[in-house]
Amino acid sequence: MKNLLLAIVMAALALATPWLAWREYTEIAQFVDRGTDGQLSVSAESEDKLSRGGRRKRTYDAAIESTRVQIVTSEYLTPDQQYPVVFSPDALREYSAQAGGNFTAYKLGSKSDSRFGIFARDYGWTYVFELVGLEILWIVMAFVFWRSFKTQARRPQRTARTAR
Repeated sequence: MKNLLLAIVMAALALATPWLAWREYTEIAQFVDRGTDGQLSVSAESEDKLSRGGRRKRTYDAAIESTRVQIVTSEYLTPDQQYPVVFSPDALREYSAQAGGNFTAYKLGSKSDSRFGIFARDYGWTYVFELVGLEILWIVMAFVFWRSFKTQARRPQRTARTAR
C-alpha cells in the first residue's frame, strides 16, 4: 500500500512541476507581449555578490530610455555598452518619479526573441535543466513505485500459517 501512495505522490509531482513552470513561463511571455523594446545602457557595476542559492547577483547603474535605473541581474554586463531590453513604460515612469531601489520591470532581450529564450535567460538555464531532471525523476519513480505496487499485489501474502 505504501508503494501505491508513493506512486500517487510521484505522479502528482510529475504533473505539478510542468504546471508551475508553465505559470512562470506565461508570466514572462505576457510581460514581453505587453512590454516595449528599448536599450539598456550600463554605466557601472555597483555591487557583485553571491546569493544563497549560489547564483551571482550583480547590481548595475544603468539607463533605459534616458531614465537612470539600478538593476540586479545574474548576467555579466559590460559598462559603456548597450543591451536590448523589454521593459514596462508605466513602471519606468513610476520608478523615475520615486527614484530609488532596484528597477525590476525589465527583461534582457527583445520582443523578436523567443519567449522561451527570454524565460531561460531570466530564470537561468540551470533552473530549466533542474526542472527537466526533476520531471524525469518524478515520472521514473512513479513508474517504479507503481510497478512495485502491482508486483506486490500479485504475490500471495505471507500469513502466520504459511510462514511455518
